[in-house]
Amino acid sequence: MVKVGLTVREVVRGLLKGSAFAAVLALATVSPDAVRSQEFDAGWQAYQAGDYATAIDIWQPLAEAGDPRAQYNLGSLYYDGRGVPQDRDLAIKWWGEAAGQGVIEAQHNLGLVFLSG
Repeated sequence: MVKVGLTVREVVRGLLKGSAFAAVLALATVSPDAVRSQEFDAGWQAYQAGDYATAIDIWQPLAEAGDPRAQYNLGSLYYDGRGVPQDRDLAIKWWGEAAGQGVIEAQHNLGLVFLSG
């Protein structure tokens, strides 16, 4: 796996080292994907802690921006009614978005939902 961009921690380290050039370079190389990944991870931590409302608050904008992991997870939360009222239609919508981006688990869940009627 190739690492693209820097983490926020690496940017701060660059700032603290006193090198203005290193700090500017570090800030310029923080990729939006790295930021989204950190946001997704924060949602995952909230989910693991049972704080589904926070996970949804974090994942909703990511899903709307096209993050397939967030789309899949939102679908699962809506299907199970965790942190939101159970809503099969929204689960299908989000799983469909994720499935269209190749998330096999979303494709599987859609198949099961459609098979069961």
